[in-house]
Amino acid sequence: MATIFDWDDRNLKAFIKLYGKAPNKARAAVAQLLSQFAFATRQLAIEEINKSMTVRNARFVKSRVRFERARVEAIENQRSRTFTIGAKNFSGWEEQVTGGRSSRTRTQSLLARGGSFDKKVRPSIRMKPNRNFLNRGDFDLPKGGNEMQVYFIKVRTNHPNKPFIVEKRWRKVKKGLYIFKGRKMRMLQNFEAKPRATKKDDFMQRARDKFDNTLDISKQWEIALNKVFKL
Repeated sequence: MATIFDWDDRNLKAFIKLYGKAPNKARAAVAQLLSQFAFATRQLAIEEINKSMTVRNARFVKSRVRFERARVEAIENQRSRTFTIGAKNFSGWEEQVTGGRSSRTRTQSLLARGGSFDKKVRPSIRMKPNRNFLNRGDFDLPKGGNEMQVYFIKVRTNHPNKPFIVEKRWRKVKKGLYIFKGRKMRMLQNFEAKPRATKKDDFMQRARDKFDNTLDISKQWEIALNKVFKL
């Protein structure tokens, strides 16, 4: 998701009036101004995300919301932008902005988050390539209808506090990551989560609107010109 700042010729009048004798600096000043716009909007976008969404990792949010400086070139071609980037299993909030369906097919339970959905998933139960959770291959199991029952009994008896994987649905037990709490099998992660509709939350547009409504163009010009002319 991104919001783009194009040059508005109306803002150039103030620049020409003040610095008409320094045309060679005009392009640099405009690029600086547009870059300031994008940077300020990035800060506002991060604030909007923190207000409207559950943020478990502030550093991750900051790393996914970025801005691109305007290049010093012909003024009519200059533009800066504020945008988000995705990552593995993360769209960059595309479904929030559009109100579309999440593409996630794996979800974590309350237990996996230590009793609160505001918390991160506990590191010990994250699905990582080097994480060797118990599975059916770790046991000598009978073939046939009793295989899963014996699997559960052996895990509960010999490894009561270790997470284990159910690779295929068995009766009402979904594919996922589980752990035994006493004699009860508790889900940690659901591997059969269906993509669900996401409530629309166009935080980028709100950030842009807030920036536009609070913009002090004279102040922004002053900052840009001070940097370019080193006043």
